[in-house]
Amino acid sequence: MTQSEKNKIVLLKRRGMTYSEISKVMGINANSIASFLRRNKNTNTKEQNGICKNCGKRLSSDRQKKFCSDVCKNAWWNLHRDEKGTYASHNSSCQCCGKKINTYGNPGKKYCSHDCYIQHRFGKAGKENA
Repeated sequence: MTQSEKNKIVLLKRRGMTYSEISKVMGINANSIASFLRRNKNTNTKEQNGICKNCGKRLSSDRQKKFCSDVCKNAWWNLHRDEKGTYASHNSSCQCCGKKINTYGNPGKKYCSHDCYIQHRFGKAGKENA
């Protein structure tokens, strides 16, 4: 494996790809990729300083940043929500219409919208009756 291939493997793994997905992209056996990443566990932290976690772009800052922009930061966190640690995703159903609700950090959400809340609570069809 060349150094550029190794860097690309680390970047793809950081983006959340599996060994088999990286294998298809790189044309390298998935077991070789797994072995390389296992042997170089500290690659993710040591090389990360100065490189965007999402796109791999070199960061031009003296302070320790993880992302080159807010767009990259949001894209990465949307793919890695479970790594945030403070909140969890909760699934439930709207008590009015039965629509599936996937909330992030709010396990007590009962309605999918304000209109459903009004309909269920007061039997009105929204704000036109107010």
